[in-house]
Amino acid sequence: MADTFRDAGLRTVKTSFEYRLLGRANQVESLRRTVFLASLVVVGVALRIMLAEYPNFAPVGALALFAGASFNDKKLAFIVPLVVMLITDWMIGFHPAVLYVYFAMAVYAGLGIWAGDGMQISRLVSATLAGSVSFFLITNFGFFIGFCPKTWQGFVDCYAMALPFFRHTLISDFLFGTIFFSALAFAEQLSPRFRPAVNLKSDH
Repeated sequence: MADTFRDAGLRTVKTSFEYRLLGRANQVESLRRTVFLASLVVVGVALRIMLAEYPNFAPVGALALFAGASFNDKKLAFIVPLVVMLITDWMIGFHPAVLYVYFAMAVYAGLGIWAGDGMQISRLVSATLAGSVSFFLITNFGFFIGFCPKTWQGFVDCYAMALPFFRHTLISDFLFGTIFFSALAFAEQLSPRFRPAVNLKSDH
């Protein structure tokens, strides 16, 4: 009987110790997630402000796609680019078509979720191209609704005038996408434990 109670007591102590270790590990993981998220927001805000004078040349679309592909908690894939957009728009200035831009960012994140299945280069390239095209179509439709004559000619002229800016979107999406995903690959080479911190897991 005494041995039974002793064994039960040891198991209780062991279980309590394991729970404390798990709790500490979760705290460390939570801190790593927070630092990584804050870093992404800071980088996104800084780059968008620095590049504000170049129309449609920004890192936020690529950031949204990267978040969708890399985060396990998909809610954060939509939240992080939205936070970047809200902060920078507050600093640079809001415009009438801003909701269309935010919707386009959500499309980027959704495409990233699709591309993140296996992280195949062909999917990432396809998703980046689709994101650029979607951004062009969605945001210029918002511009058409807000500023152009509501005629077929006005619709055609709106998209025709926007074509030179599509090149900027395409270049920036591929450029910053390459930077974000290359940084992730480099970090994984340095530390195998880095990937879980980037693949942000839901706490639920």
